[in-house]
Amino acid sequence: MLATQGTPFFRAGNFLLERSNLGALMAGAFGRLPQSLRSQVLEAATMQYVPARSPVFGRDEPAPVCVGVVSGAVRLGSALVDGRNMTLDVLGPGDFFADLACARATHDLETIADSRLVVLKAEALRRLMQREPDFTLFVAQTLSSHLQVAYQAAAHLLEASLEERTLIKLLDLSAKFGVRRDDEVCIDLPIVQQDIADMVGCSRQRLNVAVRELVLSGTVRLSQRPRRIFLRGSNVPARVLPEQGRFASDATASSVRHCR
Repeated sequence: MLATQGTPFFRAGNFLLERSNLGALMAGAFGRLPQSLRSQVLEAATMQYVPARSPVFGRDEPAPVCVGVVSGAVRLGSALVDGRNMTLDVLGPGDFFADLACARATHDLETIADSRLVVLKAEALRRLMQREPDFTLFVAQTLSSHLQVAYQAAAHLLEASLEERTLIKLLDLSAKFGVRRDDEVCIDLPIVQQDIADMVGCSRQRLNVAVRELVLSGTVRLSQRPRRIFLRGSNVPARVLPEQGRFASDATASSVRHCR
């Protein structure tokens, strides 16, 4: 990866990355790979711009594939037995996802906001995994992290009320996409109620009731223009602050102030 003389860009493989985007990409596990391996990955990858609310690939697409988020936000989801959509995670800058299914992809990827993605298609992914043990370990760690998120979501379905599950998910989103504004944290994403309903496993109507309670308690504030969600840290109940996948009974509500 080389800096382009006199410009705020770095050449990465066959495309250019802005310095800010490169920094986001390097902030996660990808940035801990050896520099030579990072260069190989970017040389083999393609850069894709995907507008908001568009599929990156679906479950009928060939697998395996590896996707890294340079900018924007991407929904990782799957369809339940009854046909409803379930959002397993929301990927932000620096996050990667790999689907290693033998024939067809097992998950859906759809953008929530305009997104720039680094994409490794099947053959390039196989070649890198065959010759680079460090990259194979990186892919395995990526899959493990998403599996942990799925386990946590399942635990929350059993242990938490809908209002608590909604607040936990909003805290997760604020950690990835939060912007500090005075005594509030703004979740800087154009999400709608159906997005959150798909994250917590309920109907939009039931979610509307839960969000209304959070607004009345002063924990959440909604803005319509632009459509944004604000969290007020001093009003977040300590019991719902996540700590190693469990409810933090001894956490303090001020912890949310560290979200960025």
